[in-house]
Amino acid sequence: MKKFLRDNLYFHPTVYRMTWRARQVVRALFDAYLQDTRLLTPKYQAFAKRYEADDGDAGRARAIADFIAGMTDRYAMREYGQLFDLSGLR
Repeated sequence: MKKFLRDNLYFHPTVYRMTWRARQVVRALFDAYLQDTRLLTPKYQAFAKRYEADDGDAGRARAIADFIAGMTDRYAMREYGQLFDLSGLR
């Protein structure tokens, strides 16, 4: 059963591509927020500042990870589009 699921579900090309893309979106969002916490909502900006005061860079990263973990797929894709879609800059 494990082999069947691995071959036909978990690593099916369509599922694998979607998983790979989702990983890229999350990574890009994390890097952007880490670079500039002003991109976060005010609530998470405050968390990032407080956590960073307590634990340095690890605290800042924790606040960002918490913010991303609370996102729905749709919200994450919208954020990604707003931050990285250059089509509106023409």
